[in-house]
Amino acid sequence: MIRFKEFAEQVQWQQSLSTRLFDVGQGASIGFNAFWLPMSSSIMKRIWPKEVRATVFHVTNESGYKQIKKMQGKKSGISAFFEMRSNYFAQGIQTSGGVVIELDANILGAFNQDVMSAPDPSGRRWIQLEYMKGRFGEKDLSKYSKGLQDLIGGLLQKYLPIVMKHTGKSPPKTMQKGKYFIHWMNLGRYAAQEPGKKTILSRIIKEYMDGVEDIFKKNATHLRGLLTNYLNLRRTEEAWDEILANNFQIKKVWVVGIFDQKRVGEFKDEVGGDKYEIEEISQQELEQYTRAVAKKEAGDASKKSNPADDLAKRQAEVLKAIGKK
Repeated sequence: MIRFKEFAEQVQWQQSLSTRLFDVGQGASIGFNAFWLPMSSSIMKRIWPKEVRATVFHVTNESGYKQIKKMQGKKSGISAFFEMRSNYFAQGIQTSGGVVIELDANILGAFNQDVMSAPDPSGRRWIQLEYMKGRFGEKDLSKYSKGLQDLIGGLLQKYLPIVMKHTGKSPPKTMQKGKYFIHWMNLGRYAAQEPGKKTILSRIIKEYMDGVEDIFKKNATHLRGLLTNYLNLRRTEEAWDEILANNFQIKKVWVVGIFDQKRVGEFKDEVGGDKYEIEEISQQELEQYTRAVAKKEAGDASKKSNPADDLAKRQAEVLKAIGKK
């Protein structure tokens, strides 16, 4: 049975989609970069049908292992990594840690930093546009921001008058683009109070997701670069990178930093009974191992692209971001 602490750690980051989608209060400082984008396997598959697969690692605990085992081959996404500092293996990120699962996975997005992705109850993961601009803000996201501006504006004009009818208030006659985020939060709040709210909310959510997919399709080549270029590097200066993955299979289970040998023995019996390889390892050794795997596969990936061009593009983006040509 999952302990309450572990349960709380897992659910605190998970919100219903009707809540997550309208949680854009950061719009006051980062504008349309505050809006959430779905990293949906079905959307990505319609944009580029061929999967991009890689070895990734997922830090969890014994209870988390059971969940990962059930999720194999499914569309639901998880947050994984190529590289992580060793001290996080035992303490975990959103769980208590101690178990690291090596996976062969389909990659939905690869980032050199924690992009604070958040799952909805269906298993779909979401990230804010802000986190796609890179560590130095070097990525040009203007096409996505403009697309979101038009999408949000249209949905506000269409649905805000409808959901405000029961409030006794009149919808604003004009809406400044810089205040769209406020109106969007109000739209979510009023829609949740609307009689027949499931119908209204589902329509808004569907049209929002369809609109984001259209933005993705219009920028498919650029988007693919944003989401996959890090596969050619797989080395971060942060405490960990973040890889969004799904449709995975377990390759091996690693136990690290668990000193209760009875607990370790019971877990080994469970994993062995499931016919997966399991091994105890030190934190430092596991960090070296994960780096070696990432380095080898990054080299294989770079052979399929032009690493010189990729490096030149990254350098140009960074220089542009800091005001140099």
